[in-house]
Amino acid sequence: MSAGWTALLRSAVFLASPTKSPGVAKVLYTNQEKLIEFLEKFQPDRQEDEGFQEEKRYLIKQIRTLEKPVDL
Repeated sequence: MSAGWTALLRSAVFLASPTKSPGVAKVLYTNQEKLIEFLEKFQPDRQEDEGFQEEKRYLIKQIRTLEKPVDL
């Protein structure tokens, strides 16, 4: 498993968790656009890897649907 794939999967854990800590929720929400831009450009050489691309699409969707934390 490549380091890029491992990093992507670790990111998925934070995004998929319904019980994000307030700090994690705040960082993710505040950096939504940067995270999406990063993921869209992340490992472009893996276009043929459908599992990888599916995971990227899932993460981008999760980032786009983040709700604003109460303390922001």
